[in-house]
Amino acid sequence: MVHQFKNPAGEAAELYGNAGDLGAPGYGCGRVSELPRNGLRHSSARHFHDAGEVTGWHQHHCPVFCYVLEGEITVTYQGGQTRLFRQGECMVDVMRVTHQGENTGQSLTRILTVFLNGDGLPEKAALPEPDELKHSSPAPF
Repeated sequence: MVHQFKNPAGEAAELYGNAGDLGAPGYGCGRVSELPRNGLRHSSARHFHDAGEVTGWHQHHCPVFCYVLEGEITVTYQGGQTRLFRQGECMVDVMRVTHQGENTGQSLTRILTVFLNGDGLPEKAALPEPDELKHSSPAPF
């Protein structure tokens, strides 16, 4: 499902989600399949990534919404799929799927991230690279 809305500059933007799985056409990243049971709280952060910078492998255990304010980021998922997100695009980030982002552009990438993390839930958990990706090339969507 694609949700239409206006971004902060008043331009049309889309939020992808509820499409089923990572490989679905037009799929942003994930879907909100559950909400925290221990109180609904949110936190937000602006993330800045220099060209070539990598986030490190991690998982989210709460719903996460991201909006690319500037630049681009390529996300690689456990299993090897990749997805490029550019300025003005939004995504519902995946829950409980190991992934990492890399600024594959030539300039700074800025991302606004909102976490629906409930009481005491961490925003993300750092993890090692998945075994199946250690000697393989990522497969694009």
